Order: sequence, then C-alpha cells, then structure tokens
Amino acid sequence: MFLRTLYDSLNPPSARWQRTLAIVIPLLLMIVGCGKRATDYSSLNLATVTGKITLNKEPLVGATVVFEGEAGRFAFGTTDEYGRYKMMFNSEQAGVLAGKKKVRVTMSSVGESAGVEVDPDGEDPDGEDPDGEDPDGEENNTDGESAPPISIPARYNSATTLEAIVEAGKSQQFDFDLESP
Repeated sequence: MFLRTLYDSLNPPSARWQRTLAIVIPLLLMIVGCGKRATDYSSLNLATVTGKITLNKEPLVGATVVFEGEAGRFAFGTTDEYGRYKMMFNSEQAGVLAGKKKVRVTMSSVGESAGVEVDPDGEDPDGEDPDGEDPDGEENNTDGESAPPISIPARYNSATTLEAIVEAGKSQQFDFDLESP
C-alpha cells in the first residue's frame, strides 16, 4: 500500500487535471489580485485639521501649508480663495498625526517647497522689489498684466517660527495671521 501511494504521488497529474489547474489558478489570481484594498487609517488616530491663513490681514490664496513632525513626517494642504485649508495625510486621506508640528507656509507646491530658496528678509528671490522697481532702479511692467508674486518671509517657511500641537483623533482649527513688510 505504501508503495502505491508513493507511486501515485510521483506520477504527474492527468491531462484533464492539468487543464483544470491551468484555468482555475489564473482565474483565482485575477479575482484576488484585481480588487483594490482600502487602506485602514483608523489605527493612526489622525486629527482633522483645518484653518485659515492671512497675509497682512488678507486671505492668502494658493499657498501650501505643511505641518512637519519631529520624525520628518508631514501633512499638507492648499489654501482656497478665502485662505482656508484642510490638511491631508496623503493624497487619499485627510488628517494629521498627533504631536508638536512646525508649520510652514509657502507659495510653491509640496514637491517644490523642500528645495525652495527663500530670502531671510522675505524679498523676491529674483531680486525684484515688490513695489515695482528692480535693483537697477528701472520700473517693472506692473500695468495689470499679472499680479506680482507673493513673497512670504522665511520666518513662516524655511526658518519657521510657527508651531501647532495636534491632538490625536480630534478636530482642530489653526489660523495663522502672517505679516510681511
């Protein structure tokens, strides 16, 4: 009996069995592999964070807001036409991890903000004066074609003094009133 079992286990399966496996295995892999699995963020206990950013008492439109944690993890948001923002943990999930955060505000996108050079005095990095004169004393073309670029002082981005303490699982609002000369 033992030899018969050994012989059967060493024999290749029948052609019918091979055809069945050739159909069933790829079908099972397609069914299991095609379903998008939803990521479970509940264990992170993310806080819902919103707020408003103003510059010289006016809503700051199109600014990138970054909440940076001590471990280098960050959440980001973009201000709307009223200066309001909502922080995102990633591109799919709103929220911020709990803890003390440095808050950075820039006029660049999240990907660009890491390498942006900012003048510590908050002046335009192109050397243009926001009043419409360049360093050579010639007047820039500011006849309404486009608004001058908004310059945010370094104390709000690369050398930020802004901080927030985010509490786990709570809904919090952080408003920041920035001032620029």
